[in-house]
Amino acid sequence: MTTDSVPRRPHDIDVAMFRRLTSRDDVTAVHVRDVDHGTATRARLDITGAPHLPATAFVKLAPTRPAERFFNRFMALAHNEAELYRRLHHDLSDVMPDLYGAASDGRGHAVVILEDLSLRNAVFPPLATGATATQALAVAAALATVHQKFWESPRFDDDLAYLGPARSRNTRLGPHSWHLLRTIPKDFNDVVPHEIRNDVKMLIKQRWAIAAMMRTFPRSLIHGDTHLGNICFVDDRPVLFDWQVTSCGPAVKDLAYFAATSIDADTRRATDTDLVRTYVDTLNADGATRLTFDDAWDSYRLFVFTAFIAAGVTAAFGRRLQGEATTRAGLDRAVQAIRDFDSLQLLRARLAV
Repeated sequence: MTTDSVPRRPHDIDVAMFRRLTSRDDVTAVHVRDVDHGTATRARLDITGAPHLPATAFVKLAPTRPAERFFNRFMALAHNEAELYRRLHHDLSDVMPDLYGAASDGRGHAVVILEDLSLRNAVFPPLATGATATQALAVAAALATVHQKFWESPRFDDDLAYLGPARSRNTRLGPHSWHLLRTIPKDFNDVVPHEIRNDVKMLIKQRWAIAAMMRTFPRSLIHGDTHLGNICFVDDRPVLFDWQVTSCGPAVKDLAYFAATSIDADTRRATDTDLVRTYVDTLNADGATRLTFDDAWDSYRLFVFTAFIAAGVTAAFGRRLQGEATTRAGLDRAVQAIRDFDSLQLLRARLAV
């Protein structure tokens, strides 16, 4: 679409714009409310028109605040998400919100209009509270279902090349931001002790070697940011949103990242084995052996370090991305997980450093 046809702010979405984006001509009025700013600009739209139309919709746009706008442009976050919804919603409809419209100008501005999940009584567990064991097992199965569909897919060299290894936000673009780990505020010293801060130096110094190592693992389409703040439950079924950093990447990373950020440490420790077994059983449910339990377990233990990186970068941004309680919970869990699994020692062994 042209630059002028992609809205910059929620209030740019009038009736004409809504009709153009959704291909619906039975809408007679659109009203914007509940605008929120973060890694994206979000709002709800009240919709008036034909009786069968939903009463509200949820809209996401590229961020407008300077720091978030720069990060969005560098990582092409809004564009990436809009393209994913536009191209793959049919394949991922079981784990995504319903899509009404998506567009990007390829220059930093994009829009996604989705169902308002609150209309289906979706449950949004607070990240600070954490997922229950039952919810966590459901997420493990949902992630495996996604990964099975795109396991070592040739589409990453074809119509999904824009998500492929050469452009991956996980291993090509993401490591550029790891230097922010140096700036985790001292307010988090109680959950990020001195020895962990020392390990940050290794993560930053070795970031490109780490990225290359990650590309050696079996690849699939990964969500890339599977913390509980990006997941809700509709009739106990997980629905994933905020697909901004989706890419081709090491599949088990999604599961390890979720577990290390989104489950209370005691619950996770009691559930780790069942999570990996549920993931592997679902991944191989069609009779093809994509991963053994032992291989998945080894990857799970290793990749919890990615949860620490994500939680640390979030903490470095301060309150602009998440509230302090949410950030603290994710960071604390990630630190406990890398200790439980000796994840950084496993990483050093892989890198031979």
